[in-house]
Amino acid sequence: GKIGLPLSKVDSLNNPLQYSALFSNPVYTNEPQSLQLSITPTGPIPAHLLKADIELSPTSNMIAYFDDNKSTFDMTLNGSLNWANVQLGPVNNVNLGLDFEGMGMNYDSSAGEQQQFGFNIGTWAFASEQKYLANFPITIDEIGFVSLPNQPGQLMRGKVTFDVIFNLSSDISGMTGLGVEMAILNNQQGQKFYPQYISTGIDSIAIQANLASVSIDGALGFRQDDPVFGNGFIGNLNANFKPTGVKVAALGEFGNTSYQNGNQLYRYWRVEADVTLPPPGVTFLPGFAFRGFGGGAYNNMEASLSGTSYTFTPKKSNLGLQVKAVMATSPKEDGFNTDVILAGEFNQNTGGLTFIAFTGDFWMGADMTTASRNNAIVNGALGATYNFPDKHFNFFANVNVNAPPVSTPSPMSLVVDVKGKENEWYVKFGDAQVPNTVLVSMAGLSATVDNYLMFGNKIQAPSGFSSQFSNSYYYATKSWPSNNLGNGGIGSHTATGSGFATGIGFRFAYGDQRHLKGNYYLGFDLGAGAELHLAFMEYMGACGGFSPVGINGWRASGMLGFYGFASAEVRRRNGLLPDNEWTLAHIGAGAWVSGQFPNPYYLSGALSGYVNILDVVEAGFNYSFQAGTPCNNQGTGVMTVDQGDAAADQEELLIQYVAPSSVYNYPIDAPLAVKYGLEPDEVFDVAEQQANGTIIMRTFKLEVTRSLQVQNEDNSWSTVMLNTNVNNLGEYLYTTIQMLDGGTAPAVDFFTGGGGGITTTGGESTSTGKTTVSADANVVSFNNWLMGGGFTTTLGSTGSTIVGESIGASRNGGGTGGGTASPPPAMDQGKFPPIQVPNPPPPPTPNYGDDIDTSPSQPKNSLVNDKNYKFTVTATLKEFKNNNWVNAQTLAGNSVTQTVEKNFFTGPIPMVTNAQQNFQTF
Repeated sequence: GKIGLPLSKVDSLNNPLQYSALFSNPVYTNEPQSLQLSITPTGPIPAHLLKADIELSPTSNMIAYFDDNKSTFDMTLNGSLNWANVQLGPVNNVNLGLDFEGMGMNYDSSAGEQQQFGFNIGTWAFASEQKYLANFPITIDEIGFVSLPNQPGQLMRGKVTFDVIFNLSSDISGMTGLGVEMAILNNQQGQKFYPQYISTGIDSIAIQANLASVSIDGALGFRQDDPVFGNGFIGNLNANFKPTGVKVAALGEFGNTSYQNGNQLYRYWRVEADVTLPPPGVTFLPGFAFRGFGGGAYNNMEASLSGTSYTFTPKKSNLGLQVKAVMATSPKEDGFNTDVILAGEFNQNTGGLTFIAFTGDFWMGADMTTASRNNAIVNGALGATYNFPDKHFNFFANVNVNAPPVSTPSPMSLVVDVKGKENEWYVKFGDAQVPNTVLVSMAGLSATVDNYLMFGNKIQAPSGFSSQFSNSYYYATKSWPSNNLGNGGIGSHTATGSGFATGIGFRFAYGDQRHLKGNYYLGFDLGAGAELHLAFMEYMGACGGFSPVGINGWRASGMLGFYGFASAEVRRRNGLLPDNEWTLAHIGAGAWVSGQFPNPYYLSGALSGYVNILDVVEAGFNYSFQAGTPCNNQGTGVMTVDQGDAAADQEELLIQYVAPSSVYNYPIDAPLAVKYGLEPDEVFDVAEQQANGTIIMRTFKLEVTRSLQVQNEDNSWSTVMLNTNVNNLGEYLYTTIQMLDGGTAPAVDFFTGGGGGITTTGGESTSTGKTTVSADANVVSFNNWLMGGGFTTTLGSTGSTIVGESIGASRNGGGTGGGTASPPPAMDQGKFPPIQVPNPPPPPTPNYGDDIDTSPSQPKNSLVNDKNYKFTVTATLKEFKNNNWVNAQTLAGNSVTQTVEKNFFTGPIPMVTNAQQNFQTF
């Protein structure tokens, strides 16, 4: 008969295996009947399980058993497997052949669901022909199999693994791991054992070479279906050029993903390179030299700063760059050396900066090697960043000291943080919860100094004495100090940022022991400590007959505590068992006080002590006291802070001036100039003081409109289109399109599609279609020019020719009045119809005054002689609220806007006789 294996799909198995079966009827009744199948190969088999082709040898065999309740098989396969120019996951052009023996599969329907199907990889051998991955010649070092947990519907799930050595060149090689993941599904698509190829994964390729002139090491990692990075790769390479001592490090990252982009795929990349120069580097100041340079750029990625290190994740529309410098004292680099980075990020949609940052790490008492820097006497970091969209500024500095006996258990830190959008800010040198700490340890003596200083409207209230002080105080006195600063500490009223909080603590301990006899020792301990917390703030309200409290509302509050102890005991060392101790003597005392002052003052506190002699005499005391008047400092008084009005402050900044400044004789080629106090459409932020002492940020921009009207012969007004330019004085220059001599500016609305020819007669107008052209002596007006049938007509009264060009078919419009119509010339798609008029006579020399740019490059106007004009400019301040731009309003509820209207005449002052008492007004 013929048989198909679980390696292949039934519908694609055109050439099943032939087999012959030997039926076994056992002699003993308790032994099962079975079939032993000898498989005869008929050609290559498509092994969908591994996305390869398999040829089996005649030595392959299978033993099967079937009855009404149970079916089993156990097969052992020998042969060869071949990948011929296929793609396995991220790896293209896979050409790989392997021989195998003993690859086994077994099945037992009576076993549990997770144990029914088994797989054994067997032993594999690398075939003689050269094999390739991604067109690189390779060598396979080891093949294995990793069993994976079955998913629903799977009888088996696992991964065949390969250790692959890439021959990148004759001298350079790289090693990686390749894994082909597969599964056997149960009863899928009409097949009992359905093979499923799942994916192929590849580990990073480790690259290493040690050549005569250069040593190279690095890695290349692949990504496939990563939830953040999608598909792509990242690689880094380090090269050391031995003769020169120059070291080069490079990184490249490329991929595509839909991360944070609405499932829309986009590509991203990042490149970096660093060059380290041999000593002494490049000297640029006496005693200081550059030891290296670096830089990088990235696209569609976001840089997140943690300390002085950046992490990168894909983000659409971001573009960034970094510049790095390595500097050190010269000639001795262990005096001071540093790595500094200047970074910036842009948003490609808006074209603006997202953030800018300057960061750096420094070391003292260490050379340039990584091992030496890790053991530097002093090291630290500093940086300053500004996030433009969030208006977030942050400055930080951290210092570590490792100079025994002096050290810092954690970095001493300084942070300045301002969040403009949230109106939150603080300055912290240490923190009440995590103070700056300096430790001195020598010969059994340890001394610790803690300190902090902080102020702002976003600081966490000190909770009282530190846990270290409180625990030591209790050990000394067997009483706990108060852990409450009481009323008057740092509370919600600090939202104004008025005042500061500080703290300092000192603790020391000394312990030693002397051997007595056997496992017995005499031990003794000495210890003492003190801690101070102090807040100096501005408060509201009245208390104890004082209004305001303190000195003009300013009061101090805080806590002070101290302790000391001495003890001696006998200790028995019990090896792994807990030691035993017998107290000889313990004497300890302490005191603490919490206070507020002045006007009124308040004190509360306690004195504590404890004595223990031989665990026989034991006594302690804890005397508390209080005096003065406690205040909650949360009265109903109003802080005397003037409410700001950022919108009203801009009212006088909208329009500085508008030219023309004269009424008559305005030059016809002089542009209309406007100087705005703010840059139109430029977004800016203004800080506004609130009545409660807080400061908020308001976001504004200036929007402007302008219009020019000309008076017609019938005293009506027509609007003239304007062009806009800006000169080197920051003036906005407005000019009209070319004018007809003695006529008005063509008033052109929007050019739209359509058809319709045109017929005209001098002095009146007729139309066909939707286009109207009025020819009235010297005046031509185009309204709603339709891109369609063009025209050419000659106006008999002036001899002026107007040519209309069209998109699509043109139509010859008839014309009278001394002229004849002719077909229009051709016109390219999207062009506006030109207006051809005779050249006007040269205008007089313009006189712009002192405030207008008279450079030859300024635009020229096209006004008409002896015409009345009306120029109107309106500037309106807009504010960004709730994600919308609305009219900015003052505290009085008025919109901030300004309108300037100028009337002028392009001819001389009209002559008026005594008999004529009528004056021309505008």
